[in-house]
Amino acid sequence: MVVIVRPGYEIISFGIILVLATRLFPAVARLLSKVLSKTEKTPTVVIYGTLTMAILSSIPAAVVWVTPNLYQFGLILIISICGTCSQLSMVHAYKLGDMGAVEPFHFVRLIWAALFGFILFGEIPSLWVWIGATMIIIAVSYLAHGEAKKRDPLVEQPGATSN
Repeated sequence: MVVIVRPGYEIISFGIILVLATRLFPAVARLLSKVLSKTEKTPTVVIYGTLTMAILSSIPAAVVWVTPNLYQFGLILIISICGTCSQLSMVHAYKLGDMGAVEPFHFVRLIWAALFGFILFGEIPSLWVWIGATMIIIAVSYLAHGEAKKRDPLVEQPGATSN
């Protein structure tokens, strides 16, 4: 993220500070989802998250609220359905697998974001965005590979003794 933002080269605006600060919230949400998925059913965990976000976002939303028209309401409904399916899938994945194996799939969205940005808005990501994204993907893939090797009984662990 630091490579993409390039502090010292770019002016760190309030918006960039907010982006960096808000990376904490999804991380906490994922950790809570993993912990709760051990004891709660997947839909229950998703409902907890949805209610928490509805309560936390209602205050800032009230400040700028504009009632959506029918078309916008339809788009909101589609986004809600897709988001709910996404959350159900991720919480179920956390329940079934290790977070080290599941988390790398979140970074596929970097590719999709770049693709949609190009197709819909004609945005061409800078070289620094590609370098930063590549570093993130390589690091996360390396961590996931390490986690997979730890869990594979066929791979001999360093320091392990064989009988």
